[in-house]
Parts: sequence; structure tokens; C-alpha cells
Amino acid sequence: MSDRPSLRFLSGDRAGEVVPLTGPTFTIGRRPGNSLQVADPSVSGKHAELTLDDLGLVVQDLGSTNGTRVDDERIVEERVQAGAVLRFGNVELRFEDGSEAPLAGGTSEPVGHAAGASGGELVLEEPDAAGTIDAAKLEASRRGSKVLPLIIVLLAAGAGAAWYLLPSPSDSGGGQGATAPAPVSAPAGELLAASYSFEADAGAWSAPDDAAPAFDTSRMARRSGRVGLLAELDPALGVQTHLSPEVRVSEGRYRASVSFRAPDAGAEGRLAVELASSREDGPRALSIRTPWAGLSDEWLDTELPLEVPPGYDRAHVSLEARASGAVTEGDPVLVEVHADDASLVADGRSAPVLELGTRALLASGSPTSHVTLVDVQRLLLPSIRRADDGALEVASSARGARITAPGAAAASRWLVRTAPSLTEGGLRSLGTTGSASHPAAFERGEVESVLLGAGRGLVTLRCDAGTALAGRPLAGGGWELELTTPGSGGFVVQVDFQEELSEALQLASGARKATREGRVGEALQAWQSLLDSAPYDRDVTTEAEAAVASLALAARAELGELEEEIARARFFRLTDGYRGAIESADALAGRYAGTEIAEQAEALIAPLEVELDGLEQGRVDDELARLEAIRLALRAQGQDLLVEAVQGLLNTKQGGGR
Repeated sequence: MSDRPSLRFLSGDRAGEVVPLTGPTFTIGRRPGNSLQVADPSVSGKHAELTLDDLGLVVQDLGSTNGTRVDDERIVEERVQAGAVLRFGNVELRFEDGSEAPLAGGTSEPVGHAAGASGGELVLEEPDAAGTIDAAKLEASRRGSKVLPLIIVLLAAGAGAAWYLLPSPSDSGGGQGATAPAPVSAPAGELLAASYSFEADAGAWSAPDDAAPAFDTSRMARRSGRVGLLAELDPALGVQTHLSPEVRVSEGRYRASVSFRAPDAGAEGRLAVELASSREDGPRALSIRTPWAGLSDEWLDTELPLEVPPGYDRAHVSLEARASGAVTEGDPVLVEVHADDASLVADGRSAPVLELGTRALLASGSPTSHVTLVDVQRLLLPSIRRADDGALEVASSARGARITAPGAAAASRWLVRTAPSLTEGGLRSLGTTGSASHPAAFERGEVESVLLGAGRGLVTLRCDAGTALAGRPLAGGGWELELTTPGSGGFVVQVDFQEELSEALQLASGARKATREGRVGEALQAWQSLLDSAPYDRDVTTEAEAAVASLALAARAELGELEEEIARARFFRLTDGYRGAIESADALAGRYAGTEIAEQAEALIAPLEVELDGLEQGRVDDELARLEAIRLALRAQGQDLLVEAVQGLLNTKQGGGR
């Protein structure tokens, strides 16, 4: 073995291969250009960086999708010692600093390994549950190792110790009078490999990255074999989770299962499958769960049939438990939960619960608790579910599928996740107050429809009366929508829009014609009606938004010019100016008939007419006063004939004559 620091592959096709660490920094990733290229889909393009210094080795994760672990602990940056097991995605390597003691045959290997005649490794396996040793491995050892007699003696001693320490049938952990646990029997096609029953590789199961571990192996918690999982739950800590190793999956049907019990009751359990994509541009992680179930001293077999939608190729089985009692002050009363025989198996090809032309709804859970909408091989709505993971019903509708919450007495909360392609430019909602576009997080009441996507990818959620809607964009693309529907109501997932598209095109044609003919108000009304009731064609909707904005801008400009004309008439107190302003306001109201602009113009006419009447009346009063002064002056001069003439003119003016 080399005396320089190196990495040794522990798994996969390259198991046993040793790679020297060259240079002060060393990168590991799936893409060419890394110091070590690892062609495994669980490894990111540039996954991690290793730095050698005088104190040893520092491992740094570079934001990988599936994480970097050191001795099963997920890390961001960690200094490691010789012998540490590094895991990049699913690929395991051991860090060796070249200081291992040489063994027989002149090789340098860690304790617990011997060199075979062919130069390969001989791994000394632990005895199995019954204290036996695999015959095939012993035969291989006999052929390839000169220290076989010593190995057999050591293994025999270990087997005897294991047999001595194995529990007796009366110590099965099943309570007084319990019988011996059943033997472990792996389901056909089991994907969890040796870790499914926790008999071997149980350490591969772990708590989520942000949680402290609560489950541990214990023979008191077994249902079959030697051990099961035991968790002591503190009611104040809420849900405790335990995750299986990551396994590969593909589009299709799967079935997950586990057995739960709580010896003293007071706890609930549920089963989940966490789906993920290894592609950098793949869909966001998705969790499919069973509803919470109350646990007792009897084992509860929990099953989760599920559909893996297109785009997902990785999965974890998740065991979740929580104490169902009230939180108390002082020392908590811990509640035990046992789990055993977890399983995940493929169950055939996808089986849509409802075909919708080229699209289909895939259902998971029994009863159904989770629905996914796909278009051929493309995800549209990765997740439709109730917030409480309760059952839902799917029924055929005239132009899609109706989804409801059976038996719900109060309001039902729904969580709908969209694919990024459906909401790249935001989304639009229709309601009692019209249409609204939502480029950012929002809340809205009395929603009638939610429009997602465009063209052939258009999808609409047509809501029951009284539905409230909230939405927020997700960091990796797509949106999460929360709909609150009354009682056992729900919504229709609509995928057929022939009628709506026809209405939109007719409204657009009428609006264009009205604009050409100068009926601006009619055009503005048609465009606005399209936005409020039929925004189903993205191109036409964009045209309508632009037309409404342009026409509204022109209307405001004309209204501004009218207000300036009125201001001039008032300043100069010209009757002709008032008459011109009234005519302009009347023309503007006619041009924009039926719109808010017309209402504003019409509101100006009546005050202008009052002001004009006052102006004209004021001028008559001034003229009468002037004639009266002339009449008095003539009478003082004794001009009786002229006085009579002026008096006649006054009488005519005062009688309304001109």
C-alpha cells in the first residue's frame, strides 16, 4: 500500500481501488475536471473538496444535492482522521494516511482484513444472528489466506459469544407470556436491502439532518428477528422522524410498509416516503404520507401504496411518531413507540386513477391521500393533498376531475404544489372582484378560479363558492398554493378549455373592431371583460392588458385636457368658453361610454351648466343697473321722452327679453 494519504473505495464497482490524494486540494464529483471523477448519479457535478495540511485532512461539501457524510454524520466542513469513512451521495470511501501497520504478505491493511492470494481483500465478517459463519466466505478465505486457522478460531469464539448473548424466547420483549419473535422474511423485490428489518445495517437509518436521533435498535422493540426500533417520545418535542438509507426508484407504483406499536398507548405513528430527484433541474422533493394512526400494544401493520411521478429517482422511507398526550410541566412522561419490518417494494407500472386525454391523475395512499397531475411524461402538479393528510375523493368531471374531502364538516385546507413550468411568470386568479395577476406571494378571498400555465399546458383549479386562496413561490421554482374550501367541498382540476378560449377570441375580435371604429369605451369594456372572465390564452391576455393600459392612458390624457379647458373658461369668465367645455365633456363621455372615464366626464357637465347660467344672469343684472342709472339721469335733466324710451327697455329686460 502507498505511504501517502489516499482514498479507498468501499462500495460499488470500484470497491478496493485506492486513489492517492495529490496536491494540497482535491475535488470529487461526477463531472470531468475533478481530481476524482465518480460516475454515480447520487454524486453531484462538483460534490466536495478535500484539503491536506500539516494537521491532516479537511473535507468540505460544495452544496451537493445528496450531501457529504463522515462516519454517517452529514457535514458541511469537517477535519477527519485516518480510517474515517467518507460518503459522497451513495459512494463510500475510507481515508487512509499511509500509516497502517503491514500485515502478512507484506501488504498494509487495516485490522480486520487480510490479503488473499490474488491480491484482493478478505473481509472478516461478523457472525450472523444465529452465530453462524457464511460457508462460501470461509471457503474463499481458505483458498486465499495463510492465516485461515487463526481466523477460524477467532470467528468460532465470536460465534460462541454471540450465541451466548442472544436473547432466549422468554426474553422477546413482547410482554408476559410472549413467544419467540418470528424469523425475518424479506419481501420479494425489497429495496431497503439489509436494513429493512434493522437486523443488519440499521445504522444506515438516521434522523433528519436538523434533528436529534430518537429511534435506536432494541430487542425489546422487535417483531421479527433479533431487534426492532424503539423511540422514547417526549410530548413537548412533537414529531420524531427516522429515515431509511436512500434507494433508487423510477416512475411507477410502489408499496411501503412498516409495523408500529406503543406498549402503553398514548402515541401515534405514520409512514411516509420522501421522493427526490438527482437531476439539478429536477422537481423539488416530495413527501407522501399516511394519516396519523393511534397505536396500542398490538402491532399495527401500516401500508402506503404510492405512485412515483416522472422526474423522481430517489426515495427514503420515513417513520414518524409523536406522543398524543398533553404536554405537562416538570419531568416529561416519555412514551415508547416500537417499529419493525419496514419495507419498500416496486408494485408494477403506473395506474392512473383518472385519464384526462393526454393527461392523467395518479393517486397515492389507501384511501387516497395524495394526487399528482402529469402530462405524458411531464409533471404539472406534483402534489395535491389535504393539509391534514386526510382522505380525498377523485371523480370525473365534464372537463377534468373533481377533488373533494369526503365527510369533512368544517372547512378543508388543501395544499397544491405546481411544477416550475406552470408558474414561471406567476399565476392569475379570478374572483368576485375580477381578475388579478400574482407575481409574488399573495392572499385572496372569494376565489372562483386559479389559472396555471399557458397553451397546451394550461391547468385551472375551478373552486367552489366561498374558497380562499393563498400562494407563495418556492425557492427552487413552482408555487405552493393553499386553498380553504367550505365543508366537504373542493375544486375541479380543469384541463379542457375550448369554450373559454372561444369566448376569449370573440371578445378580442370585438375589442379590435370597436377600437378601429372609434368606439373606445366599447373596446375598453371588451378588453376588460376578457381579463376578468376569460384570460385563458396567454397571447390574447397579454394583448388585452396592453390595450387596457394604452386606452386608459389616452383617456386620462383627454380628461386632463378637458380639465385645462374648464380652468381657462373659469379664469376668463367667458360664456363661450363654458359652452365649449360642456360640449367637450359631452363628447368625451360618449366616446368612452360605459367606462369610468365617461362617468367622470359626465360628472363635470352639470356644474359647468350651473356656472354658465350664473355668469349669464350676472351680466343681465349689470345691464339693468346701468339702464336704471341712465333713466334717473335723463329724468333729472327733464328729458321725459328719453326717460319713457329707457323705461320701456328696462321693462323688456326685466321681463326676460333681450
